[in-house]
Amino acid sequence: MNQPTLRLAEWTSKAGPANLPPTLYVLAKQYLLDTIGVTVFGSTRPWSKMVARYGEKCAAGAVNNRSSIIGTSLRATAGTAALVNGAAGHAFELDDVHDESLLHPGTVVVPAALAVCEDLGGSGAELLTSIIAGYELIARVGLGVGSLAHMMGGFHSTGTNGVFGGAASAASLLRLDTERTANAFGVAGSLAGGIMEFSQSGGMVKRLHAGRAAEGGVLAAYLAADGFTGPHTVLEGIYGYCATFSSKPEPERLVADLGKRFAIEEITVKPYACCSDQHGTIDCIAQIRAKAGIEPEDVKRIVIHTYDKVIKQNAAREWPSVMSAQYSVIFTAAATFFYDLGDPRSYVAEKIADPRIAALGAKVELVQDVKFQALYPRAMPTRIQIETVSGDNFEAETFCAKGHFKNPMSAAEVEAKFRKLTAGILSPAQIDRAIEAVCEIDTEKSIAPLMDALKVEASTASSRLAAA
Repeated sequence: MNQPTLRLAEWTSKAGPANLPPTLYVLAKQYLLDTIGVTVFGSTRPWSKMVARYGEKCAAGAVNNRSSIIGTSLRATAGTAALVNGAAGHAFELDDVHDESLLHPGTVVVPAALAVCEDLGGSGAELLTSIIAGYELIARVGLGVGSLAHMMGGFHSTGTNGVFGGAASAASLLRLDTERTANAFGVAGSLAGGIMEFSQSGGMVKRLHAGRAAEGGVLAAYLAADGFTGPHTVLEGIYGYCATFSSKPEPERLVADLGKRFAIEEITVKPYACCSDQHGTIDCIAQIRAKAGIEPEDVKRIVIHTYDKVIKQNAAREWPSVMSAQYSVIFTAAATFFYDLGDPRSYVAEKIADPRIAALGAKVELVQDVKFQALYPRAMPTRIQIETVSGDNFEAETFCAKGHFKNPMSAAEVEAKFRKLTAGILSPAQIDRAIEAVCEIDTEKSIAPLMDALKVEASTASSRLAAA
């Protein structure tokens, strides 16, 4: 079998504990916990509430509302729940990343997997297998389409490639055979969407891309389960996804080392609520400040040595929205001097509008580093130089910011992130129950204990947030 689409479909249909390393299931639980934490937090954001209100309207009168909308007490159909939860998971730039494919797998794969698992009454072990499969497909499609060319061509990888990850997770839970899984992928290719213009002028739409990808993946798999067909060359064909969505596709990467290299082993968990290309900037500035004690008034200029993508897509010097601030390395470099960017609550309107950040941001310069450009996106290197008004120069460099799989957050740090994000939204007892449910999920016949721990009544949520 030489066709990549069919090979990936076969791998997905056969994936399970019998042929996947046990270590992958440990990682799947860790990223499940991280993703539901960022989803609970994200569900409180205004843009997430808009999507949730749409989801509530869709659920009204529906007959198969078995899937939970996280952070509420509502249930909806699997596709609608995947949409709402995916948007909430991508609501605040806190969701995990597969760096080399330049996308966020967790916020597409986990919402799709949870929604379908609840809808079907699947087990915890089946959920974890579907998460592993989803991470694998979303990343491999991201590599095969040529991740950098795809993104620089204006496509938002999470929204476009994401639909294949959602389809793989759903197909795994539906226990589709190779042919029907290939049909799911064939349908998914026509549902891919998402453009990068938000990187230039902000807006809320980036948040929606992950939800639409999760919803599209669920739709594709359910249609395939009912016999709906799609092209079995959807990825590699002359008019297939890779050729159509990229000027420099790399289709040979779709199945390279399939079964030997696993995407879920290459995940970055985000400690900061901003684009992951900027995490090295935060780490380097923190390192310099810890060493030299530099304060904002000491700074003459900050030089960020980086790669082309940051210069073209992350260099806004005005940030009219939360999204635009989270996506601007200029904002990030300056804000690091005034706020703890490890606290997502630093990204609120009054702090974004702080005139001190704009003043210091005016002293930030970006320089393309040829060596860094050659390494990206396999690595996200950053070098920071700070020149002080007194003439001193300080420098720091990183190739793997905190959270990268080569510089990972520990399991304890991931749990601490979960507790921080859910505090004031879930009760302390709910937080403990959710963590325990994830720890034990591979032995559970149902994921109901986990989903029950994530329910929040509307009145309760309002009172907790007011007190937080």
